[in-house]
Amino acid sequence: MDKIKNLFNNRRFRLFALFLIILLGFCIRMTGLYKLGGFWFDDAASFYVARESFPFDIIKSLCTKDTHAPLYFILLHFWMKIFGIHDIIIRLFSVIHGILIIPIFYLIGKEISSRKAGFLLALFASFNSFLIYYSQEVRFYALAALFGAISILFLVKVIKKPKLRNYIGLILANVGVLYTFTIGFIFVFCEAFIILAYFCKNRRWPEIKHFIYAQLVTLTLFIPYLAVIIQQYNAQIKGYISSFSFFESFNYASILLLLQNWFSPYVSGIVYPNLHYYEELLLNGIKPEFIIFAVMPVTICLIGIIKTLQKRNIVSLVFGVGVLLIFIEIILTFMGKLAITPRYAILAFPAFLTAAVYGLVSFKSRVLSGLLISLLIFTNLYYLAFSPHSIQRYPSSQGYGTVARILNKYDLNSGDILLMPMEGRFLGKYYSLKDINLLDFTVGDICLDSNILLGAKLTDILTKENAHDKLRNYILSPKIPYSFENYIKTNVVDKLERGRYFIIVMPAGLKPFDENLLTNIAVNDKIYKNISLYYLLTSKAAINLNKIVQKYFSTEAIIKKDEWEIYILKKV
Repeated sequence: MDKIKNLFNNRRFRLFALFLIILLGFCIRMTGLYKLGGFWFDDAASFYVARESFPFDIIKSLCTKDTHAPLYFILLHFWMKIFGIHDIIIRLFSVIHGILIIPIFYLIGKEISSRKAGFLLALFASFNSFLIYYSQEVRFYALAALFGAISILFLVKVIKKPKLRNYIGLILANVGVLYTFTIGFIFVFCEAFIILAYFCKNRRWPEIKHFIYAQLVTLTLFIPYLAVIIQQYNAQIKGYISSFSFFESFNYASILLLLQNWFSPYVSGIVYPNLHYYEELLLNGIKPEFIIFAVMPVTICLIGIIKTLQKRNIVSLVFGVGVLLIFIEIILTFMGKLAITPRYAILAFPAFLTAAVYGLVSFKSRVLSGLLISLLIFTNLYYLAFSPHSIQRYPSSQGYGTVARILNKYDLNSGDILLMPMEGRFLGKYYSLKDINLLDFTVGDICLDSNILLGAKLTDILTKENAHDKLRNYILSPKIPYSFENYIKTNVVDKLERGRYFIIVMPAGLKPFDENLLTNIAVNDKIYKNISLYYLLTSKAAINLNKIVQKYFSTEAIIKKDEWEIYILKKV
């Protein structure tokens, strides 16, 4: 034991050990970086925004299309300019953010406790499945997590030593958060609230003044983008139906899935949580694999968090920032303005991981501490190394490359029409859209442009209280709205010659209910009002579309692959 301590007292050895941990994280993140299915919706959205000609065009695009903060997209723009647009090259940009967070966690652990805590935090960050997933996605979440971790680091430094350089670090990190993540202001508010309360309780009046100054500087640096945020808000269609109310309501599963995806390698619903996941798990029987690789790691981390809370020290404050952030997001979910998902709560993750690891190294019993830490390391590394379901082997889902390979098997030309209600233009990265007529029919048309589907503009009058009731008659009606059938007849049927193809590419998730099931749901008030409008409306639209095409087309093939349903139809 003394020999090991002496090794870690050697600066070169510490740097070498940290390098090995970073190398481990890099190797894991590079495994499976190439996804056979290509980019899915979020990846492709980032790619198309970032490929705008100039940074100003990116901001303009973000005002109307992908309403997010601009920093990630501007940086990705220059990355693609320099290194190219191959899928692996673009994903590598997120890998870099996922790697940089590892030494930041080391510094956090060292600052709050010891080098031991630092190395363990870095190690857990290197093989954490949640971080690995977003280190491979073409999205801003890995960068947001990086800025969030840096902010936590300097927050701890400010509490311990309120020096100018620490305040500068905190300001820059929080500005990075604000310019990277649209809801980053909630994180900054949580930090300010927790720390000001702590300073007030301990009567640290000079620090209160300095901390307020730091927050004002942060706000001042963010002011240039406030006008854009206002424009983004005004560009969105108003009304309840356009909000996060399309996601299912908050329940206990939201938090359980959050903890499972954060702390265990047994990932489930990391993008779109299935709030009935645990009910289905109980019905189908809980497997030993779930107990070992999901329940045990989460339990160990919760034990660590409980131990941290007993200490009531600086780490408890850090954890408080994460808890307050989750609490506010839960409130916003009840209001229909947000959804509790692992990615939207990613800024709380560094605080939770820090609290868990700190607690585990704080046990007086070295045997107990070592056992819990060893089990946590073993379950994560074993699952990553040997499970076919590990996160770096996560199969590509709804990748546009999959659709392109299927379409290439058919002799399509400008006389054919493709309907793809999932931003069909994104297919252009893998398939030449010059060879086919793309019908610009998006999820937004299905859910928001009710003029087409419902024959009436309802979006401005729907509220959380009345939306389900006002839409029930439409959902129960066996009739196809004239406006919708006329839209398809005018834009598809009348334009196609006999024998030409009409291809519908439908994400499987857009039609979770068939007609009989949808009717049974709509007549059961309790079940009906607990299901998101998103799935009710998209199912109804898909059902009506199927009825329309049966009148005018013969079915050549129905192909189901990578959560796509592709209907190859010919005009008769």
